[in-house]
Amino acid sequence: MKVVIEVVPQLSGKRGIGVYTENLIKCLAEIDKESEYIIFSWFFRDYEEKLRMLFCPKQENFSLLVKKFPDSLVNKLEWQIGLPIIRNFLKDKIDIYHSLGPRLPKLKNIKKVITVHDLIYEIHPEWVNNKFLRANREAIKNADLIIADSKNTKEDLLRFYNLNEEKIQVVYLGVDRKVFRPIEDAKMTKQKYSLPDRFILGVGPFEPRRNIVGLLKAYKKIKEKISFDYKVVLVGNETDEIKKEIQELGLTKDVIFTGYVPQNDLVAIYSLATIFVHPSFYEGFGLQILEAMSCGCPVITSNISSLPEVAGKAGLLVNPHNIEEISEAIYKLISDSNLRDRLVKEGFLQVEEFSWQKTAEKTLEIYKSLL
Repeated sequence: MKVVIEVVPQLSGKRGIGVYTENLIKCLAEIDKESEYIIFSWFFRDYEEKLRMLFCPKQENFSLLVKKFPDSLVNKLEWQIGLPIIRNFLKDKIDIYHSLGPRLPKLKNIKKVITVHDLIYEIHPEWVNNKFLRANREAIKNADLIIADSKNTKEDLLRFYNLNEEKIQVVYLGVDRKVFRPIEDAKMTKQKYSLPDRFILGVGPFEPRRNIVGLLKAYKKIKEKISFDYKVVLVGNETDEIKKEIQELGLTKDVIFTGYVPQNDLVAIYSLATIFVHPSFYEGFGLQILEAMSCGCPVITSNISSLPEVAGKAGLLVNPHNIEEISEAIYKLISDSNLRDRLVKEGFLQVEEFSWQKTAEKTLEIYKSLL
């Protein structure tokens, strides 16, 4: 079996699609020594060495192929170059082409798989750049099989597109528990980012759908009612909208932005946090919930989209549109150490259901089923 996996060179930080891509390929390499894999990118910057380092395992059945194009040409092509160019580069027969984006070139006589992470561009088009909307819709139409990150994403696909349900397979993402684990001594990280002893954690990127404004408003409500010695720590870069909200709420001394942090520091920050609050309006999956739980941090998250699937019984679920409800959940969790301890234990059990090896095993089953 010869499989091409198209990767997007999202190299500025290990988040989202980049995390999925790296871990899927790494685990496919561990479980499949027989198939031939070509990690393929046809982008226009000189990403080859970084792609090789991040996404191409050092073993005989994996190779990297990067085709570079001028910026202007890539913008016009929009992944529609098609079969002739791919065959010129790969020469031999391709069995499966898997786009992790998802966007697809026009291919014939090749089984096409795409991974759909969410349908935010259909549900909340006001929050996204619709540059690739047409390409995404065509990929969904033309794929032989669609991998959805969650049951919720599968339901969204069925709701927005006239698809046969059998065309969609749910494959959950995972968490690397060797990386995301409780750190007992995180003093250096605490000093590095000037973190307080007690804090409520939020993790970016801080897009509108992440509802960080809702978290800040809920925090303000608690602060007005009781003596409150907790700060809010936001891992990521401050946006103009959030900066304005912090000033209007009078929270400039209560909110700490870390800026971008490397993965090792993020693990330590999860471990240091009292609670993690993720009241997102919409998520295709919610990797950060698993990361927090795996580090022993109790979680509050939303009761909508895919988040209840991921959190299970190990998180407090709230209506993200109800500031009072978010506020009450935060107060309840920081006030009740027994509840925090219970959620930490439940969290460790919950993350056992999600692993990158399971993601790779189910993906490999899909490849084989198509042939």
